[in-house]
Amino acid sequence: MIGDNEHMNIKRNAKEISMKLLKWIVSNIIWTIITIIVPFSLLIPVVSDICKSIVRKTYNIHLWTLILIIGFIIIETFVVLSIVFFKRKENTNVTITNPINENTINYEEFEYYFESYHKHLTVYKNGNGILINSFTVVINDINAISEFKREIDITDAKVTTEFPKMNIMKREKLNNRFSNFGFWYKCLNNKDLIKSVTENYWSENSKEIDNVSKSNPKILKWIMEMNPSSIEIGKPYDIVYIMSIPGMFPIENGYFMESIANIKGTNGKFQSRFGVKHAIKNLKYTVSFENGLILNNNPNGNIACNTEKKNLHCSHHNNIIYDKYIFNTTNPKIGSVVNIEWTFKFKKQHRKQKRRNIS
Repeated sequence: MIGDNEHMNIKRNAKEISMKLLKWIVSNIIWTIITIIVPFSLLIPVVSDICKSIVRKTYNIHLWTLILIIGFIIIETFVVLSIVFFKRKENTNVTITNPINENTINYEEFEYYFESYHKHLTVYKNGNGILINSFTVVINDINAISEFKREIDITDAKVTTEFPKMNIMKREKLNNRFSNFGFWYKCLNNKDLIKSVTENYWSENSKEIDNVSKSNPKILKWIMEMNPSSIEIGKPYDIVYIMSIPGMFPIENGYFMESIANIKGTNGKFQSRFGVKHAIKNLKYTVSFENGLILNNNPNGNIACNTEKKNLHCSHHNNIIYDKYIFNTTNPKIGSVVNIEWTFKFKKQHRKQKRRNIS
């Protein structure tokens, strides 16, 4: 499986939580004063008059007293109904943050989100691959983002394919992307946004080094560090990073070759995955195959989360050089996985027949 996962370091904003708690306390105090203390303070003389009449056994109620009682009942009824009405309206307008294909998401409430994300994998008939990740990120809280964490696993590549060090890949010239390992990155509208990109074998839920991945030459992990001082709240930033990987697939002359595959028994079936770790408005997944590369079946895609699974619509484009298969989805649920599958065609092995001499 060839995978590319997205992670981000989140700093919880304690100040924001404290402010919300303070607002809740203040609003409840105000409502208590309006609905209980003020009305009952007005009724104190009324209650006093009623008690006096009971003691005297006269049971008389002044007109002013009757008006105050009726007014109190009306006001309290109105207040209670108003609270119930607005609370119900608030509950019906709750923003849904993680649904699949919902149009009611309020992205301004996220600390950051992706306006768009496009993953584009190109496979060449010699087995080389180029992976382009381009995305537009909008940051609503500067303190919520400090770095991107990335990884790629090419366990099912050619048996001889191994990642070099990230520093070596970053030094490679872009012109050599069709033959050599390379890594290039850039923020297109803010040259100071990305502080650094370093090889780092981070662990998912701890600060310890992932030694298992580090010892596997077919897995590469790295961190893209951001520069908070160059971030402007609410402004979209266009970021792209490109990887060239020779021998990404066990293919020669457009056909799948079992003999050079690192994993045996795949029958030419491959998949590329994208794990949705953050809020994304528009997600596009493109798989391109160079002309001359033979497929057994066209790619198909789906998005899955827990027990839910949904097929993705695919549009096919051919520009003579490449066959492009494009999958789109909107507002994918956080925690879902996009999976694209296809099968390369085996090259038929022709046996040489011995020539018979006829006498």
